[in-house]
Amino acid sequence: MEDIERVTPEQLTQLKGGFFDKVKANNPGFHPDDLERVKTDELWLRRFIAHGEQDVETATNLLYECCQWRKEFGVNELDHTKMDAALFEKGTLFIRNKDKFGKKLLIFKAKHHQKGTVDMEQLQKFIVYYFERIERETRSDQISIIFDMKDTGWQNMDMDFVRYLITLLKTYYPYFVNYLMIFEMPWLLNAAWKIIKGWLPPKFVDRVKFVDKKTIKEWIEPDNQLTDWGGSDNYVYKFEPEVRQKRTMANGRGPPEPKQRKAKISVEPSPGTPDRTSRLADHDVYDNGSPSTSHSSSPVRAAFQQGGNQAFVTLEHCLAEVDERITFKPTENDEYSCRLHIQNIAQGSNSIVFKIKTTSPDRYRVRPTIAVIEPGATAKVPITTYPGISASQIGRDRFQVQVCILPKDMVNDESCESMNSSNQSLHNSNIADLTSVFKKLINSPGTAIDTFKVAVSVEARAGDTAVAGPTVSMNEERMRKGLDDLEKKITESVYNKVQPKVDRMMWMMYVIVAFLVALFAMQWLNSRTSLVVDCGTSCPDFMPKVECSNNN
Repeated sequence: MEDIERVTPEQLTQLKGGFFDKVKANNPGFHPDDLERVKTDELWLRRFIAHGEQDVETATNLLYECCQWRKEFGVNELDHTKMDAALFEKGTLFIRNKDKFGKKLLIFKAKHHQKGTVDMEQLQKFIVYYFERIERETRSDQISIIFDMKDTGWQNMDMDFVRYLITLLKTYYPYFVNYLMIFEMPWLLNAAWKIIKGWLPPKFVDRVKFVDKKTIKEWIEPDNQLTDWGGSDNYVYKFEPEVRQKRTMANGRGPPEPKQRKAKISVEPSPGTPDRTSRLADHDVYDNGSPSTSHSSSPVRAAFQQGGNQAFVTLEHCLAEVDERITFKPTENDEYSCRLHIQNIAQGSNSIVFKIKTTSPDRYRVRPTIAVIEPGATAKVPITTYPGISASQIGRDRFQVQVCILPKDMVNDESCESMNSSNQSLHNSNIADLTSVFKKLINSPGTAIDTFKVAVSVEARAGDTAVAGPTVSMNEERMRKGLDDLEKKITESVYNKVQPKVDRMMWMMYVIVAFLVALFAMQWLNSRTSLVVDCGTSCPDFMPKVECSNNN
């Protein structure tokens, strides 16, 4: 909390300015509620700056990434009525009471959750729903989370769930948790905690507290403790729907039209011409029969003649369709690879030229980085990492694609050669000539240019650190297999440590039992031993005492 209070008004102003500058430059289409929140929710912004260790530039990037994820995940549209009702009936997750510091408690009853019984996508929405709900209730203040591990075993230990929860807290809900309390962790699961500890940021480890009925009072008052924890709150779970004002859809419009794309065209005079009133109209830019998609890119700026004077037209995404996200997959050569698709949708019979840039060019082989695409064709550009590049490194990188119309008189057709037989439409021109042409085009004020930001995700190979990058996601099947293997290793590790102790205990028990049997046998034999009579004659072992006495 101290780091949050250290944030100055100047830092908040810089964060807002840097964020909205990026939004203006990239036009990402963030949800209006999130944009309004950036303007008004000071505590939310303080958490990002604190998470970025008081570095405003880092906080700006974190905030931008967060809003991008919220848009893609559909956070503002989450509603319990559109989710699996069974999740809300069991009482696995709910909000109740506060800790000693006045922070609301988000309680996870682990015994009500079994690994593999709930669809992972639904479970992710369930977690985010409660995170958002409690953030609204606390007005972006911190919370405390308590994992109630009482009466749990291996079947309740869901590493997928824990890993996703940690990813949310590290990347999209910074400085959200005041304390994370684990109530009555079974000793059998201690080995799993050692693995989970490695996923946590070093600063956060100190905020994790292991508690039981005796120590929980240090963090939660008895009146706010459930009876299961030794407190006086005999609360019985019942889901109560949240009452809040319904939010509008992003951008205030429905889904895009499936067959025809329209672009907004704003006409403004070119520099040096008399001022004219700008006008906005809808124009059909193309009709290629394919669904339109949105991209995080800047608008196209084209020039045309208007009344003898040159004017500029701003068109949105009229030149190309580019993948919004590329997913790198592992290869057999200790590399990761993917394909980036770029489709020429420019109006008329115009070819386009594209150039691919990345934040870390020393990590990737892109063939080609600049090339020509014929009208209506699609380029499939292979991107491969150099050996030894990890998933976490890939997850921090970004790609950008710039596209512009290629005038037919600027490149000699004889310099263009087909890249390969399977893609005759993609030409690898004389790179030096084409690069020179591209520079001239993008520096020309009358050139139509479109810029696309391409996000990155990774299907990490086993053992790779995929969670380190903010946008890295793991293939679900691969993750489950890896976690199952991990669970087996943990079980074997626990068995190897515990079994020798059990064997020693059993051996001691055998010794004790043998000793008791021997002692009992000796007592029995002593009771059967011959008795010495007064005459001093010993009686045989088989003769009863009375008969022996009479004979003597």
